[in-house]
Amino acid sequence: MAIQHYVAAVKLWKCLASFADYEREGGNHLLFIKSFDAKLWLVADYAAADLLQLPKLEEFAKQYFEDEHHKDQKRNIVRAALLETFKSNPSVLFAELISSFTDFADRVRSSYTLYTQDFSFEKLRAEVDKQNREDTLRLNKTFSEIQNQLLALPAALLAAGAAIKEHSWSTNIPVLMGVGIFMWVIWQLVANQTSSIDAIAGEIDLRRTKLADQPQ
Repeated sequence: MAIQHYVAAVKLWKCLASFADYEREGGNHLLFIKSFDAKLWLVADYAAADLLQLPKLEEFAKQYFEDEHHKDQKRNIVRAALLETFKSNPSVLFAELISSFTDFADRVRSSYTLYTQDFSFEKLRAEVDKQNREDTLRLNKTFSEIQNQLLALPAALLAAGAAIKEHSWSTNIPVLMGVGIFMWVIWQLVANQTSSIDAIAGEIDLRRTKLADQPQ
């Protein structure tokens, strides 16, 4: 079993070396660079006790390292997954990667699934940002409409007040009824606009949740 674990570790190292941006110390130090501030050295340092079973390594290696389909994107995904797995660590021992292999492999699989569905995290975030901007415009328009509807109330009350005549119920009752109907209509319009605001807010929250659930 120990020999199988060693063979698996060697295979994983060779796979990673094929995707490294730079190597030194005779290939015992691999450098992965995502950006100027995001890079990681992987050092071939491990002991026999660090060797573990690497679940589904053969399938993982074949799909993400040996298969030429989307090779460049897979290289970017593997690089990003390494950096995500070890956060801001500038240097990581191979023993640490072996112990974190499942987490690392899951990140690669999740990111590649998003890519093949044409929904990379960056594209999804851009789409969400665009939709949020459109919703902001919709909200501003709705607030403006509510404001205009409410501003109509004082004018209507002033007009009704001017129409009221002392001791003339035949004139006053229709005026008061008209004011009541007008206020009811305004109330319904405002209620509808408020429902629109709630619906837009729900859409924004849903997109935020969807975005937060995606691997970055």
